[in-house]
Amino acid sequence: MLVPQIRIILAEKGFRQKQIAEKMGVTPQQFSKWVNGVGAYPQADILWKLAKLLNVKVDDLYKFEEE
Repeated sequence: MLVPQIRIILAEKGFRQKQIAEKMGVTPQQFSKWVNGVGAYPQADILWKLAKLLNVKVDDLYKFEEE
């Protein structure tokens, strides 16, 4: 199971979800779903853009945990 680490990264870097959602060109509601692991995961190009904005590797955005 993929578990989002986005919330942790945002907190470490002092960003708010709304700030990043605006920079990504998505709604705060959609971004919140990605942060909380609800619904579909973002497409690869969105993950790359998010990783670049947060100055992390794409692999850092999610981790795999056994259920």
